[in-house]
Amino acid sequence: MRKARRPAHDPPARALGGGTLEGQPSQGGAARGIHAQSSWWPQPKHTDEMWRCVVLAALLASAGVPRAIAYGVRVNPAPLLTPERLRAQAFQPQPVVSFSAQPVVQQQQQQQQQQQQQQQQAVLPPQPGTPPGGPLPCLSGTDTLVDATFRGREYHFSWCRQPDEKYNFQDALSYCESLPRGGHRVSFYAVSIEDQDEDRFISNSIRQYLVPFIWTSGRKVGPNIWMWQSGIPSSYSNWSHTGGSGRPQPDDNLGGEDCLSILNNFYHDGIRWHDVPCDLDKYVVCERPRL
Repeated sequence: MRKARRPAHDPPARALGGGTLEGQPSQGGAARGIHAQSSWWPQPKHTDEMWRCVVLAALLASAGVPRAIAYGVRVNPAPLLTPERLRAQAFQPQPVVSFSAQPVVQQQQQQQQQQQQQQQQAVLPPQPGTPPGGPLPCLSGTDTLVDATFRGREYHFSWCRQPDEKYNFQDALSYCESLPRGGHRVSFYAVSIEDQDEDRFISNSIRQYLVPFIWTSGRKVGPNIWMWQSGIPSSYSNWSHTGGSGRPQPDDNLGGEDCLSILNNFYHDGIRWHDVPCDLDKYVVCERPRL
């Protein structure tokens, strides 16, 4: 009895997922949307060849090759990240918020500089008692060094002889001591204010001449201890109730405020005493006993 011959070609073998290896998806493959349309995968012509392909695919899958490649399924690769795409997708950083917080030392230095500039550029309104015609003119001529007298003492005003010159504290002391004696047995020195009457005299002179500030000879020699150059002890004082910090004087607000200056209504406080840094430039009042 003759055996039936096997057809020359077996029916198309089906790939995993329902698709055929010749690209005709079955109903299951269509449901999954997977098409075996590989142009490089060998199409089996016989059953033996089909099984060799299946074994090869299994080996590739066990070696870590993605299943879609191992079984000859064509997949659409993700688009390449070209430089143009990277630039298009580049993250736009938010603007950096800057903070104005500064170290305390730097803030104190800036505050000191501002206070110095304000004092040097002070433009003061006329004070009560100012002569209607403006500030009191200085005595004409430079042959005399005495600009005013009070209770047996002679006073020299630096702004009357050198209106464009101001001095720091140490230079102000030197200026008074360097004035010619003119036959006087005692030289000038920076003013020392020992009582209320002399303080009123100095304040009236400042007001009448519209002087913004002056140095005295007062200097701090210890914690809240002040001394005049004359060396005469005194319990009188006329410290202001306010200053750059809004606190009563002396407050050593900026540190190193070791010298005594009289300010003309600088803090809307009248003509009062203030402790200030010694390196500020100001006019000075000098005094000496009368002959």
